[in-house]
Amino acid sequence: MPRTRLDDIPVEGRITAIKPLPSDPNIRRIYVDGKSIARLPIADIAALELTEDQDWTEALAAAVTERIITQKARKTALSMLGRRGYSRGELTQRLVRKEYKKSTAEAIVAELAEDGWIDEEAYAQSIARETLARKPAGRRFIIQKLLSRQIDHALAERVVQDLLNDYDLTEEAMKLAESKLKTVSHLDPDVAYRRIAGTLHRRGFESSVIYTVMNELKIQSPE
Repeated sequence: MPRTRLDDIPVEGRITAIKPLPSDPNIRRIYVDGKSIARLPIADIAALELTEDQDWTEALAAAVTERIITQKARKTALSMLGRRGYSRGELTQRLVRKEYKKSTAEAIVAELAEDGWIDEEAYAQSIARETLARKPAGRRFIIQKLLSRQIDHALAERVVQDLLNDYDLTEEAMKLAESKLKTVSHLDPDVAYRRIAGTLHRRGFESSVIYTVMNELKIQSPE
């Protein structure tokens, strides 16, 4: 579990004060038996129904600790989103790797998505366009790239379909094949064929596209 300031808080006592934090009036500092033990947003104070002169129990200590951990998870997630985009699944996975509970990670990610911090469709479109910009690729390759980023399969299919509406797969496969041909033209024709066809296949081009490209390049399939 991620380290928190509440690791050593008491499990019994009395709440002696709940005071606004001078640097942030939306945050309250909780005092137990005169000692400051935690800071929580007003909403959390209200949700936990914390009041001055209230008994401080082990159950309250656990509940407050959970709220602090949730705050830390949200701050961590926002920090990651500030550096680059993430899908919901990707961000959840990253938070779990940082040893936050999966339920906490999922709740934080759902909240961030609802608040507009995560736009999974825009992220998927960005990854798909970037994949094509780097090197010609077919539908299957791009979809697999999106799935590897934890994009929902249905969304990946839709984004790729929209992207490829203005994309000539045969023309792009031809560019890749011609580039590869320059490096294998000195090889035995059968070997050259397998090298080029293999490259096109790994980049996700369909068999029909590969067949068309190889015919146009007049590279014969090995018997």
